[in-house]
Parts: sequence; C-alpha cells; structure tokens
Amino acid sequence: MEQPLTGNVTTGVVRVGDTPSGGRSARGRSLLRRGARDGVQPWARIHAEDGAYWQATADLLDAHVDRWTAALV
Repeated sequence: MEQPLTGNVTTGVVRVGDTPSGGRSARGRSLLRRGARDGVQPWARIHAEDGAYWQATADLLDAHVDRWTAALV
C-alpha cells in the first residue's frame, strides 16, 4: 500500500520555487558531508546528529517526485 505524503503538503506549507526532486535536501546533505569531512562547525556536528534524516528526506523526495510535483501544481 502506498504511504500518504506528510509534512509540508498536508500542512499546506509549500514554498514557490522549491524543487520537488529532493534537490534542496540533497544539497543540504552535501553541505553536511563536506562540513563533516573538513571538520567545519556547526556542519560536522549536525551531520553526526542528523545526517540520516537528510539522507532519508532526499531519498523520499526522489522516490515520489511525481506525487510532489502533482501536489505543487
């Protein structure tokens, strides 16, 4: 069974210009990875604490890009 979308779509909070492809969350994840690699704070700490969240968010958005696009139109 397909899981319902949650978060911004159900609360009605959608920013115009955001890409539904996970691009923003993927860029955030990349920033955290680089910060962790280079020891730059606060990014290294955030990567250690929340890196899995950003990975899961980007994966979810990428897996359901058609549903996010439809919700934004």
